Order: sequence, then C-alpha cells, then structure tokens
Amino acid sequence: QGYLSYQILDACENPNQNLRKLSNLAKFMYRNAITVINIKQHYILKQEFSIADTYEKANAILDKVEALIYKERENVLQTIPLVEFDSRLGWEPSMEYTTGVDGLNWKLRQLDHELNNVLPRFRKSVDLIKEF
Repeated sequence: QGYLSYQILDACENPNQNLRKLSNLAKFMYRNAITVINIKQHYILKQEFSIADTYEKANAILDKVEALIYKERENVLQTIPLVEFDSRLGWEPSMEYTTGVDGLNWKLRQLDHELNNVLPRFRKSVDLIKEF
C-alpha cells in the first residue's frame, strides 16, 4: 500500500508555510478526484436504475445512490477546510470561485435536496412497481 502525496508531505519534519500549502493543494486535488469518481459512479447508477426491471433491483440501486450521496457529502465537508486555508484553490477564472466555501456550501444544499426530496420521490415511484 502506497502513500498519498499529501501523506508524504505531512510526514516531513519541520514543515514551513510553503510545504503546508503544497500539502493542502495535494489534499484538494485528492478530494477533487474523489468527486470525479463519485460523479461517474452516480451516472452509472442512474443508467442502471433506468433499466431496473424489478422492485428489488431498483431499490438496491437507490440504496447505492443514497450511500454515494452521503459519501460525497463527507467529501465536501473534508474539502471546506482546505479552501478556507488557501482560498486560491477554489478559483476557476472563467467561473470565479466554483470550489470556494460558498460553492461548497451550495453543493451541500444540493446534496441535501437530493437526500430529502428527490430520493424519497424515486423511492415512492419504485413502490408503485411493487404494487404490480
């Protein structure tokens, strides 16, 4: 098992401010990679859901979607301190602060909306399948 780049940087003795910023950047990149993987997994689950032909399959997929949303929510919470430490990490020139604290809080609200509103509606629609 290898170490992630930020783990190596964090293990350095006598870290200075530049090393802390570099480690923070590595953590931010790692968190972004997790988001990309989660987005791809969400897409795959949506495709599987669209062809689910039984109540059991559809419900199992929705369980996976719910777990994935919680996983991404935790990822966002882990990312917020990183952009608080160095706000330049959230900067994207064409869209300004897409991954700044405000953008990440917006994302949390979207994830909560999925959990509290969208997912329950999908579960109700799946319950209709069970009735037939």
